[in-house]
Amino acid sequence: MRVNILNVNDNTPKFNALSSEGIYSFSVEEHSPNLTQIGQIEANDDDDGDYGIVKYSISSNLFFFVDSINGSVYTKADIDREIRNTISLEVTATDGGTTHMNHMI
Repeated sequence: MRVNILNVNDNTPKFNALSSEGIYSFSVEEHSPNLTQIGQIEANDDDDGDYGIVKYSISSNLFFFVDSINGSVYTKADIDREIRNTISLEVTATDGGTTHMNHMI
C-alpha cells in the first residue's frame, strides 16, 4: 500500500531582504517620470503548487504601484519633496490556492 500525502496551504508568504527594522526602504528623486522603477519586493512561500505562488499588492495610494507578479515597485504620479519627503506604504504578499494566506509589512 502507498499513501500519498497531499499539500495544503499551511505556510504564509515571507518577505525577503528586509532591513533590520523589518521594512523595505527605497529612494527616488522628486519629479521622476511616471513608471520609474524604484525597487523590487520579494516574498517566498514554502507551499507547493498554486499555494506557493505569491502575488503582491500595495495599499491604496497616489504615488506608487507594484507589479503583482514580479514585485517591482514603480512611480505613478509626480512626487515633490518639498510637499512630502517620506511615504509609507503597506505591502502585502498573498499566496495562491482557494484559501489565501498573506503577510503584510
